[in-house]
Amino acid sequence: MRNKPYTRFDLRIYAISADEATARTLATDPGSALLVIERTTWIGADPITSVRSITLPGYQLLTNS
Repeated sequence: MRNKPYTRFDLRIYAISADEATARTLATDPGSALLVIERTTWIGADPITSVRSITLPGYQLLTNS
């Protein structure tokens, strides 16, 4: 996908406990605390990208201004 100027984005960050399938995929223990980051970008009323990332235990998110 080429870069497109978007008009807005939605960002949602939350924690989950790893279920059996997710734990197996991430090579971690079931029940491990995982951070989920979901992002959707929009042009007007139309979504152009949507991403859901699940991080490994111990992941740190840093933002700078």
